[in-house]
Amino acid sequence: MQIADIPTAAAETLASLQAANPAAQLFEVGNNAARMIASVERHRCLVIYIGECTPQQKLALFAKIKVRAAAEVITTLLIDFSLFTGVIDWEYARAQENTAPGLEPPPSKVAYVVGNEIAGLFAKAILSHSHQQWRVFEALDDATNWLSWNDAAPTT
Repeated sequence: MQIADIPTAAAETLASLQAANPAAQLFEVGNNAARMIASVERHRCLVIYIGECTPQQKLALFAKIKVRAAAEVITTLLIDFSLFTGVIDWEYARAQENTAPGLEPPPSKVAYVVGNEIAGLFAKAILSHSHQQWRVFEALDDATNWLSWNDAAPTT
């Protein structure tokens, strides 16, 4: 996957994380119209929804992460919904027990970055019955600060 092949905002986010964490593993599912990209490094996982992503893509992405990043215990998760343009599956959202299906233990801290009010409501619906510590943000910097991702040295 080439960073240049994805929308500018997602490319900037991934480039910033890769510069700070060159050992990060990248995962991808989907195509140009509906794509999900993840970056996993130490205890951190960033998931970017681009276009019209589906619940099936989410399950496929986390299955890849579970298999290929099995040695990682992901404690913080950032889900960037700011480029999501799909239809929200409200039934699926209400049925979610874990924002990162298949990851055990589930991340203890989850931040959502949303681009609009509907995406914010979707994030809150998913997280409302979660046992995780969570917040919804409009700006990526606020989310990474809350997750302590902007610290000089990542914690393990």
